[in-house]
Amino acid sequence: MSGRNLKTNFDFFRLDTSFFSNKKIKTLRRRYGSIGILTYLYILAYTYGNDGYYLKFKSLDDLSYDIAESINNTQLDRTASVVTECILYLASETTLSEKLLARGCITGENIQRQYIEMCKASKRKVEILPEYRLVDTQLLNTEKIPISSEEMSIY
Repeated sequence: MSGRNLKTNFDFFRLDTSFFSNKKIKTLRRRYGSIGILTYLYILAYTYGNDGYYLKFKSLDDLSYDIAESINNTQLDRTASVVTECILYLASETTLSEKLLARGCITGENIQRQYIEMCKASKRKVEILPEYRLVDTQLLNTEKIPISSEEMSIY
């Protein structure tokens, strides 16, 4: 019997109770208000809910409008502009990778670390494509996971 297909996305993700106390988050909130916080939360939710640890996009403007539509139905142009500023700010502060952002991909070291922890907690195989990998490969070691959930048969 073969195992299940490798699932890379999650239905939920952990948000630390200290999220709003984080210095980078406080600065983001001061600079961009609720749009900044909602932009970052949207990126996290969309990333973990789709490809797991990265978000590919064709155009930063299109992505910004998608996020703006999700978080604010009024003043769409202004909101999209602020969303773009937030994303660029997050990259400049190393929360997101500037290098990968320039290549049409949103991810960050902490996003990948949390993804790895989520995979380990749910006993999934951890795989991060080398071209997107920002974390030390030692973190990918899954020796502590006795059986991957993708390899178990479900009857």
